[in-house]
Formats: sequence, structure tokens, C-alpha cells
Amino acid sequence: MGLHLVLAPTPADLPRSRHVAAAREASLRALAASARLAGVEPRAPDTDEAGAPLPWGAWHWSLAHTRGLALALVAPGPAGVDVERLDRARVADLTDRIVSPAERALLDDLLPATLLRVWTAKEAVLKRAGVGLAELDDCRLAGPLGVLSGEGEAVVRHRGAVHRVLQWHVDAAGDGSATHVVAACCEAGEVRLTRLEPAPATEVPA
Repeated sequence: MGLHLVLAPTPADLPRSRHVAAAREASLRALAASARLAGVEPRAPDTDEAGAPLPWGAWHWSLAHTRGLALALVAPGPAGVDVERLDRARVADLTDRIVSPAERALLDDLLPATLLRVWTAKEAVLKRAGVGLAELDDCRLAGPLGVLSGEGEAVVRHRGAVHRVLQWHVDAAGDGSATHVVAACCEAGEVRLTRLEPAPATEVPA
């Protein structure tokens, strides 16, 4: 089954007061598009008391957003997605939180782009499990990162199971250079990227 991880760019230069509303609007656009592409009628993205997404019957969904990009995936099984800007500040300060000493031996370097790949891969796996960062210390790389040239993958162990995480570098700004790293953990079918056109300026929430 072909599943669509839908990307919805947002203006990267919005003031903080408008960013949250624009990101939520873009996330909902991406969610509705992913659902329709899967042949599912979009519904409200309700969550449980812990904030984990509530499935639409047999269909699961996951959202993520950061400055400049929102995304969503609807799938007939548990799914988790995450996104980070490649220029996120002070990533190196989080090195000890992102990778353990044993995991460092699996990595070619500890550059910010590498750390962000590990972080988004783990976040996607934890979101698939519906636990968020509560179990970050129990989520570990199970092998070296695959080469990321457009598309790559990471292998992550959590709760005794090994999960394959697809990853992409994405050009959200449309100028030909990668701006974000995106991750998706879903074992219910092949996942492909689908990009929405940015919302017209008049549709960006004020």
C-alpha cells in the first residue's frame, strides 16, 4: 500500500505569535491530504490524556511541525513522524541526551546534522509507540545510519523490537538547499513524500 507523508511548508520568518497558529493550520492541511491520498475521510485529530493520537478506527495518524515545515502521515497501523530544522541552534549541547556512548561508536561523526538524524529517528519511533520522550533512554540506535542522499534510513531498537525509520533531507524553502530533516516510522506500507503548495499569504493565520 502506498502511504503519503505530506509536507506543508510554512513561512519561516513569521513572528513567534503567528508561528504556532500557522504551524497548526499547515499540520491540519497535511493531515487531511494524507488521509485523502490513503482513501480515508479526514477526521478531527483527537488525542488521549497523555497527548498520544487516538486512531480513527483501524487508521493511525501522526503530526509534526517546526519553523518552516509541517507534516502528517495517515496509515493503517501505528505511525510516528518528526521534523527538525537543519540550522537548529545549539544542537551540540544536547549530544549526551541524543546519543549514548555506545551509540557514538555507530556514528561517523557528531556533527549537528548527524545528531538531528538520530533525534528525529528516535522521536518518530517513540511517537509510533505513543509514549513521546518518556522512554527516550530506552530508545537506541541498532546500527549505523544509512547514507542520506535525498532518502536514507536509521534502525532503532525500542521495547525489544527493531524499527526501520525512513529519513529525508527536505528543501522547504524551494531554493534548492536542504532546510529540514524529516523522519517516518511506519511498517504498514511504503511511505513516499508528497508536498503541498504553501498556503497563500491571505490564508496564513494572523
